[in-house]
Amino acid sequence: MTRPDRAWLTRLVAEGSLEPCPRDVEWVRRALRDAELDLAWARRKLAGGDFAHPAGAAADAWEAALKAVQGFLNLVRLRLTDQRAHHVAALNAASALLGPEWQPRIRRLRELRRARRSGVYDVGPPPDAALLARYTDDVELLLNELEAAVGRAGAALGESED
Repeated sequence: MTRPDRAWLTRLVAEGSLEPCPRDVEWVRRALRDAELDLAWARRKLAGGDFAHPAGAAADAWEAALKAVQGFLNLVRLRLTDQRAHHVAALNAASALLGPEWQPRIRRLRELRRARRSGVYDVGPPPDAALLARYTDDVELLLNELEAAVGRAGAALGESED
């Protein structure tokens, strides 16, 4: 993770999309584990068979990505508010937190959000399973990045890696 774009985060706070909160590394660890389960369900729904459900896969993969972004935000002592368009705010915050090298993945996560919306609200074409598989790879990378950030935060707080 590169250095966060503090100006962009400050603007999101000023707009009411983000608000300060205490850092809670344990909460972030729980959110990460939960996100990993969401991602596993998404992939299972893409694998076909009895659980085949691309729209459900899009929803689960997006939930995993959203939880990861919330984890990153918590590590910098911020959280999403419940304002309208908070999913868009989450992606803007992810851009500010993860830096320019993440922009292609952030664009695909934006597409994942739209695929989730089309499935949940029954608008637009159903999500494409092949694209969703690509998006789940991006979500996995996001979770891996969060896990590394949690490790760094824990080390900074003097936690041991027993």
